[in-house]
Amino acid sequence: MWNILLSTFRKQSLLNRLIMSFLLVIVCLAAFQFLSFSFFKKKVQQEIVKFSSLNLKYAAESYEKNLELIDTTIATLYFDEKMSLIMNDRSAGNFKILNLFASQLQRHVSGGQLYADDIVVYFGDTGTAISKEGIRSIGDLTSIELISDAYPASFWEEQVSNAYRYKWFPAAEFKRRTLDKQIVSRGEQFPIIYKNSLNPQMYFLVLLDARQTFKAFYRGIQDDFYIVNEEGDVLFHTDPSQLPEKKDLQAFASADEGNWSQGSNLHFYTKGKHSGLIYVSVVPNSTITAQLQQMNIVLLVILGAAVIVGIAISVFLSWRFHHPVQQIIKLIQKPNEALPTGSSINEFNIISGKIGDMMVINEEISNDLSRQNSIIKKYNYINKMKRIYSSYDKVEEDLLESGNPFYLVLYSMTFTNKLHKFSPEDQTRGIYYMDQFIQRSLMDDFPDAVTIQIEKDQILSLVFVKGHEQKDELLANLQGLKTIFDRDKDYCLVTIASDLVLRDSTEFTTAYEETLEMLQLRKMVPGTQLIVEPVPKSAHVLRVPSLDQEFAAHLQAGNETAIQTVDRLLRKLAGNEANLYQFTHLSREIIAAVMKALTAANIDADAMPGKESPYEKLKTCAVAEDYFVFFHEFLEASLYLIREKKAVQEPLKDSILNYIHRNYHKDISLETVADKFNLSSGYLSLFFKEKTQTNFLYYLNELRVNKAKELLLETNMKVHDIGEQVGFQSANSFIRLFKKFTGIPPGAFRRMNHKLE
Repeated sequence: MWNILLSTFRKQSLLNRLIMSFLLVIVCLAAFQFLSFSFFKKKVQQEIVKFSSLNLKYAAESYEKNLELIDTTIATLYFDEKMSLIMNDRSAGNFKILNLFASQLQRHVSGGQLYADDIVVYFGDTGTAISKEGIRSIGDLTSIELISDAYPASFWEEQVSNAYRYKWFPAAEFKRRTLDKQIVSRGEQFPIIYKNSLNPQMYFLVLLDARQTFKAFYRGIQDDFYIVNEEGDVLFHTDPSQLPEKKDLQAFASADEGNWSQGSNLHFYTKGKHSGLIYVSVVPNSTITAQLQQMNIVLLVILGAAVIVGIAISVFLSWRFHHPVQQIIKLIQKPNEALPTGSSINEFNIISGKIGDMMVINEEISNDLSRQNSIIKKYNYINKMKRIYSSYDKVEEDLLESGNPFYLVLYSMTFTNKLHKFSPEDQTRGIYYMDQFIQRSLMDDFPDAVTIQIEKDQILSLVFVKGHEQKDELLANLQGLKTIFDRDKDYCLVTIASDLVLRDSTEFTTAYEETLEMLQLRKMVPGTQLIVEPVPKSAHVLRVPSLDQEFAAHLQAGNETAIQTVDRLLRKLAGNEANLYQFTHLSREIIAAVMKALTAANIDADAMPGKESPYEKLKTCAVAEDYFVFFHEFLEASLYLIREKKAVQEPLKDSILNYIHRNYHKDISLETVADKFNLSSGYLSLFFKEKTQTNFLYYLNELRVNKAKELLLETNMKVHDIGEQVGFQSANSFIRLFKKFTGIPPGAFRRMNHKLE
């Protein structure tokens, strides 16, 4: 075998090429693996450092999110109505309220989401405290429930006079005394104190389970972890032997995040954005080194094994491929000679057999073609001489692709209240009859016209003509349809729209969209209307009067003046002979404002009478009078629900909204309003969103824009002066936000509304 291999290397044989190709692939793979080993060795070390950094970051974020949750819980407890009652009367006679509040503390603690062991409310002026176990004096509490050498009763009494909003204290072991006088451990706890400037003689104490939070938030391989404050004081640690000096901890506090090497350890640190605490984890360099050495050994063993196995497999497979291929070549060169096919590979045996069969068939075909060649030549000569050509029938193309120009006509049906009394089947049957009638009417003058019902209340006609305009004939036909449809105007109001412009097949989409917009020009009066003029560019259909801020205020107050405002706007539209789009646009704006007011008052829209939504009912309005009737019923029902709900609205929400409406023109923000009401900005954001169904900044900007609308319409002040008066810091920000809320700049808004009036 080796002699054969040596001989084949001296010539360009298949075996030679196979072996060289396999060896080249092995060399490339070995080189790639070696380079990958060198590259990933450094990457692994970087990934270990990255993993440790990300793990610490995850732990820090988990601690911070838990602290934010505790902040929110404390704020909720502080503004709880039972706390207000306790502040007014903390005597023993108020026993029921005190016990209810203690039970509430028990529920917050037992939920497990806070990882808190207890929440205590301490009143410094009376020396009493409420915990999950009930009310006790601070002396009894520290001798029964909160026994700690590090935190005696005097410590908690001193904290009343210390000035801070909230503060962490170092974790320490707490114990409690059982009913049988046994002292049992409560575990290691973080004491956290929350104060409020409105009540300086009381504070909330949260005992955070240090070990439980560590197990829940820290995912590191090593358990060397600790927490320090900005002064460099250690609040919690798992291994005191790994602690750096206090000056190094203070250096950590001056930076946001990073890592620092000390001796055989690598320290990773990051600062909490909410609390300002510094979280530190320690990874011994020996851990990184051991993992890299283990990886080196494994990769070297894999590299060596891959090279040896690759060479052996390449030689074996090359020989197995070479032998049957040589037999196939001999079979092709000598088709009449029988050769043995003793390959152990079934595929090669099948190929050898098929090649033999193909050689026999090929010879038979060659002989047959040679016999028929003269006949084929004679047939071609005859075709050429007789001029006989092949032909086939083409499938009829689509109408729009036939190349014929066309007119596009749209019919829109608006059903009156009389037709709504009929069943849906009768309405559907009526539309079908109209479709058939239109088709027959057009067929007299335009035989190729096609009429299709495209919507429940819309019919489309494509009127094909052959090469020349027939505008006058089509207009006369449509006027005849208008006369006939007017006979049924008590049941259905039909709008016929067509710009009477001849289109080609490429303009179908454009023609449909433009004609669809023309339907919106229908005047809100009885009878069939024929619209043949397109929407003018200079006077767009969006010119409608806008709702003012007073309308929203009347809605929120449940005031009947809101009905009068809508009635005035609708009569203004009717007097100006407004079109369907203008009525629909204003109506949707009114409905949206009402639904927003209902949502802000926490009123479910399902409480409205009737099963249909107001938007669906709006579609049944056929003339201007229908809009008056609809909105009188809709607004009366909505205002009634708002007035009912208004009686039980929370005073805090009203105080905040009143403050915003009084000071919107000043430089106010979420933080300033929160400080005004002694709330955290996070709690105020959640509270505002829950009560108004919108965020603080959007509500403030919308209020400012509405006030700006009033000044634009009622005064001659300059645009930038108006922006400054309503609270915007610059003219650019005012124009940008005004356009965002209204769709047009302030100047255009003033000009448009003056023209409309």
